[in-house]
Amino acid sequence: MSRRLQSAHRSERGTARHSTGDSAGPSGHPSTHLVVQTPHVLFSFTPDWGGAVPAPFLATARAVLLRRWRHAPRVCVLGYGLGGLAQLLCGLRPDATVVGIDPDPWMIDGARPWLPRGVRLVTSEAAPFLERHQQRHQQQHRQQHQRLRPRGAKQRGQERPWRFDVVLDDCFELTHGTPRRPRSCMALASLVAGSLTPSGIYARNVIPQRDATYEDLIADIRDCFPHVHTRRFNAWENRVAVASRRTILPASLKLLAARIR
Repeated sequence: MSRRLQSAHRSERGTARHSTGDSAGPSGHPSTHLVVQTPHVLFSFTPDWGGAVPAPFLATARAVLLRRWRHAPRVCVLGYGLGGLAQLLCGLRPDATVVGIDPDPWMIDGARPWLPRGVRLVTSEAAPFLERHQQRHQQQHRQQHQRLRPRGAKQRGQERPWRFDVVLDDCFELTHGTPRRPRSCMALASLVAGSLTPSGIYARNVIPQRDATYEDLIADIRDCFPHVHTRRFNAWENRVAVASRRTILPASLKLLAARIR
């Protein structure tokens, strides 16, 4: 999501100019960052928008369906924006508990009118949030385990309830009017891996950059996860990468539709 929302929410709160595919990205295909525009905001659409949902956006949200969670899945959305992605995933799993992260307080403020049930918002950069989240909860887990563990008993591997089942990554910032992945997020996968359950799912929406290939933009994912799949879209320049430390069943991947490799 875009991080430039200040002027829009000062002067044009609640308004947007919709585009349903007439605009095109560098490759000539429609790009999600051009779907809805105001004079100051790109790559953001409010959750009450009635237009067609961009295919890469929907595929990213559907990552929550790649496992048959028997409990309410814990989801983290990095690059929360105005909350469209969270609304989609909450529609797919209404029982999900969601933490939405965005560094722009104006973006967070703009998301609150459409806040789905079970969503908590945090104003923070993605990497520092994940670092703090891990450190705080690991310390709490150690303290609790020390209180409850019988003297002399060996420590066994336990599921840590603070870990996320799904992390959805939609981190972008505008540079001279073009959405780019922030430098601080270029090696985010290692922090995400440490914040996921063993069977957790990581999904990243990837927009091409003139100075970086798709593989460049997901290299950190391949370094940290043994199972990585990317989806291409016939009519969109975006790609979606999904990854896990455990195998994702082919039948589940079909939920993201065709052209998966």
